[in-house]
Amino acid sequence: MPAPLARQVVANAIHYASMFVGAYQDAAAGAVTFFAPGGVAAFPVRMQNVVNALNAGNINGATSLMFGTLGLTTAFFQQVLLKMQTSLDIPKLIVADISKTVDFVLSYRQAPPTGMIAYLGAWLIAGTMGPMSQQVGPDLQGAYNSAVAGDLLNTLAYLANVPASMTNAFLNGAGVSGLTGTSSGLFQPGLLAGLANLERQLATSLVDPGAANIVAGGSVGDAAQAFLDQLTGEWPTAEELASIAEGISAGLDGLPQAAAGAIVRAIQGLATGTVPEAQAPSATGLSDGASRTSGASPGGLPNTAAALDLPSLGGVDLGRGLIGTFVSNGTADNPNGGLLIGNGYTYTAADCTSTCDGGKGGFLFGNGGSGFGGGNGGSVGLIGIGGAGGAAKVTNTDGGNGANGGLLWGNGGAGGNGLGTGNGGQAGDAGLLGMGGTGGNGGPSGIGADGGAGGFLGGSGGDGGNGGGNGGDARGLYGDGGAGKLGTTGNINGGDGGRGGLVFGNGGAGANGAAGNASSGGKGGEAGTGGSAGLVGNGGKGGVGGAGQAGSGADGASGGDGGKGGMVAGTGGAGGAGGAGGTGAAGQVGGKGGSGGAGGSGGALGSGGSGAAGGRGGNGGTGADGGTGGAGGKGGNAGINGGAGGAGGAGGTGTGIGKGGSGGPGGNGGNGVRKGSAGKPGSSSSTAAGGAGGEGGSGGGL
Repeated sequence: MPAPLARQVVANAIHYASMFVGAYQDAAAGAVTFFAPGGVAAFPVRMQNVVNALNAGNINGATSLMFGTLGLTTAFFQQVLLKMQTSLDIPKLIVADISKTVDFVLSYRQAPPTGMIAYLGAWLIAGTMGPMSQQVGPDLQGAYNSAVAGDLLNTLAYLANVPASMTNAFLNGAGVSGLTGTSSGLFQPGLLAGLANLERQLATSLVDPGAANIVAGGSVGDAAQAFLDQLTGEWPTAEELASIAEGISAGLDGLPQAAAGAIVRAIQGLATGTVPEAQAPSATGLSDGASRTSGASPGGLPNTAAALDLPSLGGVDLGRGLIGTFVSNGTADNPNGGLLIGNGYTYTAADCTSTCDGGKGGFLFGNGGSGFGGGNGGSVGLIGIGGAGGAAKVTNTDGGNGANGGLLWGNGGAGGNGLGTGNGGQAGDAGLLGMGGTGGNGGPSGIGADGGAGGFLGGSGGDGGNGGGNGGDARGLYGDGGAGKLGTTGNINGGDGGRGGLVFGNGGAGANGAAGNASSGGKGGEAGTGGSAGLVGNGGKGGVGGAGQAGSGADGASGGDGGKGGMVAGTGGAGGAGGAGGTGAAGQVGGKGGSGGAGGSGGALGSGGSGAAGGRGGNGGTGADGGTGGAGGKGGNAGINGGAGGAGGAGGTGTGIGKGGSGGPGGNGGNGVRKGSAGKPGSSSSTAAGGAGGEGGSGGGL
């Protein structure tokens, strides 16, 4: 067995890698169980019990549920963090192996395993000098006897044999030891055989629990294959990992509002000496499910509007008196909420005849009011939802801008929709936690606005507005990217999908381009690309390219590329199909079909996205040739499965004496452990030849 010690060291290293990866796989599985919606003891349900306790005024119960012995923090430690403790055994095993090696080299025992230095000394004394004396002694004795007898010739012969005898004794021994001797016994094997035996003994002593035993027949190749199987097959699925973000969002839903409501009720109690019956604390403040107590206003602070409808006390109007200056909701006459707590006023046609901005929310808690007639949404302070922009009107065709969410928590406000040639209003971004607002739709001839960005810590990006608005990015650790929106007459290009969260989250889908028009020279609108994921998540799909304008012979636009899947786990987004070429006018060749979008690359443990089909070539005008079909998109590369290449587009039909267009070539398959299939060539029309098929991608590895 060659090099058992070196192979055992490699086998141990593979086992360490397996322990390290296994610890994180166990932690990931624990995180899925802890955070994902559905379990009765999962984070969303337990966190909503905290929210319900706050809504019921049971502050002690809420803190106990969060930080008590059986609280959320303890459960997170036990179900997730503690699972990674096994990786801490790796340094202990390494130190133990070093200790065993030092002990083996320096120690001496009467029975195997014998210390290496002791063995070398024993071999030098007993294994070399003994055989040499046995070989040289007879020659010297013979020379002596011959000399005494006066036989000079034999004396010289015996002396001449001494060097050869010494060399033979050193190399082969004399019944025992020597350099290459094979006799058994503690000091009897030759040096090389003895060292090989010691190597096997040391390799056996270094076998770690769970590692392959090389001397006993274990294989480094088998250990490596088992680790590869573990690395690629024992993680939670990308969908399961993505559910962690969903569970966090579901669990935190309503928490800032519940905290705000508790503070409002405390302030109202100090001001009036009473507590509203609907807010009286319950005995436990707990619920048996994930739903919160009723009374929450849609998109606002739960029960805050009612709690801030303050009565008069002692002739002082607390709605806008001394206390009302700091704690109150806005009105049509005073649209801003209290300086500290309160919602901004939302205008309607009943109290705004032109363009009005929404009222501002309070600095600590409060939502911004919505604008009207193209007015902007009201801003907020630390916690609250930004006000939505107002929809446009005839005298102001642009939609109003949405306000940003609270610095600590809150969703961005949606942009208002444009009118006619007006553009959609910009969406508000989230603060630390929250979702970006939706971009306003452009008018039929206007441009759509981009979606707002998600929170810096976590939260999804908002969708863009119709008219080519891009989806907002998820800037934090988790959240999905917003979807791009369709191109329209005012902006024929489709919007790009937003980027998913840095750790968890899917990329947003790219949008379809609109058909070409006179302003674009007849060419179809470009499709939006899919957004990419971070570490875990799927890439967004690409949009479909716009078709060339009929009768122009213009080309169709290329389909959008799919977004990249998560670097660790996730599937790349599928590419979007190419747009069809426009039909030609009389005597004009049909337009070329757009190329299919490429599939996004997948992660190390994922699959590449499929390339999309090329667009069909446009039919030729009277007496003209049909257009060429577009090329199929390339499949995405990935650690496991390469994406399939897209099919080439069919050639357009020729009319009269015109020839049919050639079919487009198929796209190449993506690289991976399992390569993607090649796309089929597009079919030709009439007598024209079809395009060549693409090549399949070569196999790859991790």
